[in-house]
Amino acid sequence: MIIHLSDQAAIENSEETLQALEAILFIAKDFGFEKVKFENAPIEEVGQLNLTEDILVPEAPNQVN
Repeated sequence: MIIHLSDQAAIENSEETLQALEAILFIAKDFGFEKVKFENAPIEEVGQLNLTEDILVPEAPNQVN
């Protein structure tokens, strides 16, 4: 799945943005996609997600103890 971000997209390297991107990855998984590509991202990384490369959708959420 390719998501093209607008030139006005306000993406920052924050916990809130990371949670939003992870939610997008899980939605993509629900629709049967295996990878997500974010095009035109204003930054290269959010957390450990590299926005310059295809991102594999996760198998399951990370558990927090």
